[in-house]
Amino acid sequence: MTKLTIITAALIAAVLLAVSAGKYADAASDAPVLRHFEITTSGDENGRYWKGDYVIVGAAFDRIVTVDEDETVQLFYSGYPPVYFDAEYYDGSGTNLLRFRHRIGAYDTQRNNQYWEIPTGSFTVQYNGDDYKINHSSYDHNDPKTIPNIPKAKYVRFASSPPNGFEYRIGEYIRVDVEFNKRVYVDTSAGSIYSPDYPAIMLAINSGDRRAHYISGNGTKILRFQYQVRSGDLDTNGAGVRAGILEVYTDADLDDDSFEYSFIPKKRSCSDHEIDYREEVIER
Repeated sequence: MTKLTIITAALIAAVLLAVSAGKYADAASDAPVLRHFEITTSGDENGRYWKGDYVIVGAAFDRIVTVDEDETVQLFYSGYPPVYFDAEYYDGSGTNLLRFRHRIGAYDTQRNNQYWEIPTGSFTVQYNGDDYKINHSSYDHNDPKTIPNIPKAKYVRFASSPPNGFEYRIGEYIRVDVEFNKRVYVDTSAGSIYSPDYPAIMLAINSGDRRAHYISGNGTKILRFQYQVRSGDLDTNGAGVRAGILEVYTDADLDDDSFEYSFIPKKRSCSDHEIDYREEVIER
């Protein structure tokens, strides 16, 4: 090989390296930013999970991303012995909010002084056709330093009672308050309360789940939701609030600083009043 050939080859290699480095830099600068990443569920009223419950992890980005259906994030459970689980992706691809979940089995039911946390790790998302490895730090429910400074749902309460004091009837309203630890905002731009994008939580009654839509509280710590009893609604042991997702914002501009929060049915979120649509009950 001549000296000229060696120099030419070196120049070509240098150019290719520069081009490659430039593409990598551009891709890195365009990488999606993970804004919030946390366990969004909290177990029962004592903070414990039971068989069949889900530990849900939420990941909020600054832009719309996609994710492979087999993607997972890791969870750590401080049981006896301590063990790691994979929380599987289950919702949110094509939005800026991804959710992963692990279903509690018979042998990882939480007991006193045990907890769930997210260890330091990574997962992969796609943006504009490119893969991006998203690194994240640990998240520990028991360590305030690792908990994001975002709204937390403190309580879910039934805020209404049947007019007759016994059961709700057709046309009457069931109202539920969700109290946060700070002021929150919801996006009502969908307009119609019947739109699937309108803010709502799910009521669990024996005859099926019902959407209670947002009616008041924007910009305060307490959001109120309402459902009007209709024909076919029946519950003989009291309604509850179904585990579900509600998107809230931290300022009135409804910018990217948003996240979705799960609500898990708790004893204090259940109503003792029955729901009965049957004609003989309505007439008596």
